[in-house]
Amino acid sequence: MRSTSPEADKLRQAVLIIIDEITMLTKDGLRCIGSLLRDLMNNDKPFGGKQMAVEENLIEAIYSENLNDMEDKQLAKRVILAPTNKKTLELNLSVIAKLQDEPPHIFYSSD
Repeated sequence: MRSTSPEADKLRQAVLIIIDEITMLTKDGLRCIGSLLRDLMNNDKPFGGKQMAVEENLIEAIYSENLNDMEDKQLAKRVILAPTNKKTLELNLSVIAKLQDEPPHIFYSSD
């Protein structure tokens, strides 16, 4: 994409960028998007410093049903991609808080 193209201008002006089926992207595809945005925004921050906001209403939209009534296969199809581990932890805690009746279980892994 040329930095002077209309598409580049749209990306620079975008407040939020949503990628449908992001889980289908390879890590190289995601890196390519990050590199493109860094170049277009002339900013070395991840995704060119574009604000990646994940709000409570996104969780409501994705997990609008009662989580306790959903089957594992339904839950596995509803994923939120977060830019940092800190944001992932915040989202996980928000989703866990929506679970009823059962306290969360912590499972540890080992190598």
